[in-house]
Amino acid sequence: VVLALAAYLYLFASPLVEAIARGTAMSTAFALQLLGNSASANGTLIASGGAYFNVVTECTAFGPLLLYGATVLAFPASWRARVWGLAVGLVVLTGVNLIRMVSLVYIASLWPQYLETAHFLVWQSLMIVAAIALWLFWMEKFARVHPR
Repeated sequence: VVLALAAYLYLFASPLVEAIARGTAMSTAFALQLLGNSASANGTLIASGGAYFNVVTECTAFGPLLLYGATVLAFPASWRARVWGLAVGLVVLTGVNLIRMVSLVYIASLWPQYLETAHFLVWQSLMIVAAIALWLFWMEKFARVHPR
């Protein structure tokens, strides 16, 4: 977990995380379009309904993925189970983050007075809970520890 934190701090403003932020903005705009909204992405900016949102590092699934990945890699399981867990974690946590981003755009449009609470308290907590819950599920169902 300490190595994951070090990686997070080292990569925080890196080109890799910038690319992840751009991908998050594009996928959020695409999801909003699929839901019938007028939305577009330009770099890390999302425009929807006359409002603009800037996707920063904390708006991506990068942090929760590092936390989850660190716990999967640290757990004494087979490498096959670890790789499977990392792949599933990438899909699930990225999907949860997409739901988070779309919901925040809706909250900003419909109930702007609740945006700060939803953004900083509810969703940040839920992303960490999702990472921990996914790890517990993976550990219980798929990570078999073999006695030595």
